[in-house]
Amino acid sequence: MTLILSCLLILSVAINIYLIAGKTRDQPRMKGNFNTLLDGLMHSDKRVVLMTALMTLAARVALKDGHVDDTEKAVLSNHLGLEKDEFAVSNAMFEEASKLPITEDELVELLLGIYPKIEDRQRVIDFLMQIALADGEYHVNEQSYLEDLSRKLLK
Repeated sequence: MTLILSCLLILSVAINIYLIAGKTRDQPRMKGNFNTLLDGLMHSDKRVVLMTALMTLAARVALKDGHVDDTEKAVLSNHLGLEKDEFAVSNAMFEEASKLPITEDELVELLLGIYPKIEDRQRVIDFLMQIALADGEYHVNEQSYLEDLSRKLLK
């Protein structure tokens, strides 16, 4: 559990860097600009890759039931260490992460390379399960997604 919390803390730092960089530009970020997050998935530092992969999977799980509930946002912001007023800004990154042009199989391969131990990969599934259950409903699409992801990650 400590490892996943440490990883999420690093993701929080990465998000803050992303947000600070975005605020220094005169023009707003364009929708569909995946360069920052894609760079995170291809980064040489495995911690950055891990944080970006977790953010992407978390966003996709939360959207599987068709919407992101406030309770799902609360779980995400709590795990990422974001204050409530900061989450509205980070929501754009969350939306962007959910739409990254990378498949679940590619994300699984990244995680298998970072987490050789099955126990660590189980923690990833547990984290994603918390997001899926946060709104009080375990939607069939969330269940199917997590079962598929579990089969791939826990092999």
